[in-house]
Amino acid sequence: MQDDATIPPAPERLDPAWLATITPVVLVGGSSKRFGNDKLRRRLDEDTILVERPVRALREVFGPRVAAVGACHPKVRACFDADILDPYPGLGPMGGILAALEHAPGPIFVLAGDLDAIDAACVRKIAAAAQVSELAEAVIASSGRDHPTIGLYRPVLCEPMRLAAAGGGLTMHAFLRAHTIERVEIDERLAHNVNRPADLPIR
Repeated sequence: MQDDATIPPAPERLDPAWLATITPVVLVGGSSKRFGNDKLRRRLDEDTILVERPVRALREVFGPRVAAVGACHPKVRACFDADILDPYPGLGPMGGILAALEHAPGPIFVLAGDLDAIDAACVRKIAAAAQVSELAEAVIASSGRDHPTIGLYRPVLCEPMRLAAAGGGLTMHAFLRAHTIERVEIDERLAHNVNRPADLPIR
């Protein structure tokens, strides 16, 4: 059942020991069909390709142990500290999240690879909420609408997600409605996805 209870006040600091139990991952297995080519390699500026933005946001919180989930170009893979095979290609974010949950020994923190404005402050805000929301199966970003590819997922979701993936046709939004989640309000701009070339910031 969906839980809309108020999130407890965030702690002043994140517990390093608790952070160490979380596996930070970025979903990179998309086909970029709407973009026309591999969007994750497109430059945001002279020094940064798109996929580096979520990687940097996670590294600032969790350190240099960010894993790529899914098949990707070697240039994209080189931006990461580890990689996780996605045995569920074609299932979209659910497949990547499930792959990470099956691989990780504890919770995972997920970001989509095409988030061009995400930052470490947003990651910390969600992690802080998750630190005090122990009963929530997932803690995800919201900006008036849910953002399932920005958030923390706990191992308890692995088996129900595996069953949902096997059944097919269920979106992450529909899946989460059947589970206990917490929402953390963020600025809509932080959740901006690059789906088409026109979505890239003007340089």
